[in-house]
Amino acid sequence: MSNDSHRLQDTSVHFSYPEQFDDFCADLWSEFLSEAFPPAKGVGRRPRVSREEQMRVIWMNLYWQWHVDPGRITSVPMDVRIYAKDKHYQQLGLTRILPDMIRHLIDTGVLTLVKKGSEISGKMTRVKPSKKLRNRFKRFAPEIKPVQLKDENKKPINYEETADTLRWGGILRRYNALLERTHIDVGHFTNTDHKKYGLNLSRRKHVYRQFNNSSFSQYGRIHGAWWQLLPSQWRKDILIDDFETVEVDFTAMSTYITYGIEGVKPPMKDPYKLKTPNEFIDGPTQRKFLKKLISIAYNTASDADALWTFCEEYKKVVTPEFLAFFRNHGESLLEAFRDAHPAISKYLCTNKKHGLTTMFEDSQLAMALIDHFTDREVPILTVHDSFVVPEYEAGNLITKMTSLFFERFGFKPDLKQENISMVQAQRLLRDDPLINASPLDYFRTSERSEDYYSRREEFISNIA
Repeated sequence: MSNDSHRLQDTSVHFSYPEQFDDFCADLWSEFLSEAFPPAKGVGRRPRVSREEQMRVIWMNLYWQWHVDPGRITSVPMDVRIYAKDKHYQQLGLTRILPDMIRHLIDTGVLTLVKKGSEISGKMTRVKPSKKLRNRFKRFAPEIKPVQLKDENKKPINYEETADTLRWGGILRRYNALLERTHIDVGHFTNTDHKKYGLNLSRRKHVYRQFNNSSFSQYGRIHGAWWQLLPSQWRKDILIDDFETVEVDFTAMSTYITYGIEGVKPPMKDPYKLKTPNEFIDGPTQRKFLKKLISIAYNTASDADALWTFCEEYKKVVTPEFLAFFRNHGESLLEAFRDAHPAISKYLCTNKKHGLTTMFEDSQLAMALIDHFTDREVPILTVHDSFVVPEYEAGNLITKMTSLFFERFGFKPDLKQENISMVQAQRLLRDDPLINASPLDYFRTSERSEDYYSRREEFISNIA
């Protein structure tokens, strides 16, 4: 769960039917603001956009940020002069009367004040929905637009439907309907754990596909589900309809795809396993940071840009000594990668946003997997290039991931699996008769808390 702060925007583009907000926003106005801000009487200047319409923009922003991540914060200017000179807020229909309504919502406990801004300096006031407002959000379920598009400035935009967007939307609607009737949880999590990680199991199962740069061939990954926010160490503990799960992911995905685009088979199984250039950094650490560095290099204009971006992202989680080493020796890592992979070196640091292309390719594979398993009524959870299914589907998942990748690129991917299925455990013992053990010794069984059983019982009664 993040504490990122987000500027007000036109969030209506995120919803299939923005008119679903009409009654919802009218009810919120009536309950929280109508008495304090009665209709103006007599003659005088009226705002060009009614107060109710301005608050509709705020309600929709608050709802969308909460839906994406319950920890997100919304920034609101409290300096009335901003509304007269900033075209962004004018286009949203916001005027100088908005700060008074925001203050009232804070004072009455509808909004929680995270950080007070300044009317003099223009610094934003940061707010988030209170528990009272979050409870209202939980009872509201507008349809999130299944295919979404942002422009080059990362601003959500509308678009004309195409055969592709209609097909993708149809797949995701069927998939969301399957998720809606599937119980997905972490067995050992208590209700306190749910709050700690900001999980909203009932509301955050619907997903959408996000494209960037005004293009339906850049990015395209799936977003919106709570398991995508779950720390990776807990994903192995996810239960689907009370079944244990396995997770399988494509390893070195962006580089494997780059080779596929080039029409060349990778010369080695692990493209990030290179000779260590310095005793300061060990092999496993080198691989971890090289993988991140290469993913950055696919989207930057120069080696210097890639190294600077890497250091900015890691400066809070590594020692100053390591950063100093990396600034001095990181370029040699890039050169070592180029030497090991001359066939794809042209994709590094050329400012062609190649990384967005590789993400589009992996999102196409994800969509094909979603379509395949949804047709079979089997829930599959996606975390970009990683996939979680009930354990009894492990073999089918591995087969389908391999065949889809091979059909697209002409060679097999490298896959990594977390957990082991019962069938795989039985096969392991069958193939080695000298092992004196039971399949249960290899098959992992998750703990289940009392809170988990209560949540599952409530879910079953709600969908019955």
